[in-house]
Amino acid sequence: MNPYDFVPYPGAGEIDHATPAGHDTFAGLSGRIVCALEALSPFLVMSSHHRAGSQRSMVGLFLQDEDGAYIIPGASLKGMIRSVYEVLMPSCISTSSGKTKDLVPSYLATCRHRDQLCPACRVFGAMGRGRNAWVHRGHVNIGQAVIQGEAQVLPDVQMVPLSTPQPHHEAFYKPGGQPAGRKFYFHHHHVSKAANENERARGPWVALLAGRTAEGTPGATFRFSVFFRNLQAHDLEGLMAALTLSDTAPWTATR
Repeated sequence: MNPYDFVPYPGAGEIDHATPAGHDTFAGLSGRIVCALEALSPFLVMSSHHRAGSQRSMVGLFLQDEDGAYIIPGASLKGMIRSVYEVLMPSCISTSSGKTKDLVPSYLATCRHRDQLCPACRVFGAMGRGRNAWVHRGHVNIGQAVIQGEAQVLPDVQMVPLSTPQPHHEAFYKPGGQPAGRKFYFHHHHVSKAANENERARGPWVALLAGRTAEGTPGATFRFSVFFRNLQAHDLEGLMAALTLSDTAPWTATR
C-alpha cells in the first residue's frame, strides 16, 4: 500500500479569482489565533547541526532555538497550512514544476496577475515572475512553533532515503488517463527503516521526535500563533478549517 493518496482537483469553474485586499487600511477581520500542534507521526525538522552516531555516521538533529528548545519555523508551518487551504478553498497549485508539471490542469496554473488571484494567493501571498515582478504579501503571518514540556527523542534510526515523485507510474498518478489530484501522505506510527544494502548505503541517520503512539500516548506538542489582517469571513473560516481539519466547525467568523 502506498503511504499517500490523492485529493481530486476541483472543476475548472470553481476557482474564484479576484483582486486582493490592500494593507493600507483596516477592512475586514483582523486578530490572532493561538494554536497547539501535536505530532501524530515521528518527525524531524532538520537543523544544520549533527552529532556522531553509534554506527560511525553523523546523525541529523532536530532544529533548536538559542535556548535549546525544539522549534518548527513559521515558514514551514505556513507552507503546510497553505497546501491544505488550497484544497479547502479551491486555488491554484503554486509549487508544481519538473516531472509533476504535466499532472496539473492548465486552469490550476500558478496565478500570474496581481489583480486576479485565487483564494490561497490572496490570503497567503503571491509573487510574479521575471523582471519587474509584482508582489502581494498576503494577510496571514505564522510565528515559529515552540515545544511545550519535555519531548521524547527516539533512538537514532537510519531511514529509507527519500525519492522524488514517480509520475510515470500512471496507475497511481493518472488512473484512467486523468491526473489523480493533489498528493498527501498518511500519518503513521512507525518509521520506515533502511532494510537493504542500497538503502543502508544512502539512508540518513536521524534523531526523530516521537509522534502519537498506536496506544494513544501523545506525541511532541508545540505552540504557535497565527496573525491575520483584513480577511473576509469566508477567508477566515477557510483558514480555521485548514488549521483544525475538523468535520464539524464549532466557530464562525464574526467581528
